[in-house]
Amino acid sequence: MKYIFHSIVFISFFIFSCEKDDAPKKETESVIDSVSLGTGYANDVFYNLTDGSDETALRNTWDIGFRTKAFSSSIIINSGAGVELYEISKDTNDWNNPVDTSGLQNWEKLNNSLEDWEVGAFSANMTNHPDYGWGKYNDLTHDLFGSAIFCR
Repeated sequence: MKYIFHSIVFISFFIFSCEKDDAPKKETESVIDSVSLGTGYANDVFYNLTDGSDETALRNTWDIGFRTKAFSSSIIINSGAGVELYEISKDTNDWNNPVDTSGLQNWEKLNNSLEDWEVGAFSANMTNHPDYGWGKYNDLTHDLFGSAIFCR
């Protein structure tokens, strides 16, 4: 048993070791920078890691944010400013119907993902392509159509 273990370790050393012509790892330069969030964290600051630029927006001046890429999109809420989101219906025909919010505190609150910016609160109940939670993708027209009704 000991012989097999040592053999595996010895063989692994040669399999996973560097080649003579492997390029050495480049040293990276550390950059120290800072941004101001304002008194009481009143600002949201968006920092560009490529060029070190930043954009500042007052935290209480926006409720929802839109993110689009070539093959994805998401809608996030500004939960830092106290915005809450609830799904009312998956049927857009309910648009004109009055909403009874008397039990709102018992409804499921939708949140932005903490791990992935492509999963905003509006996408919290998505199943997968073509259902993005807030809208469905039409393969023929390549459009996204709203498929749910929300309240905040």
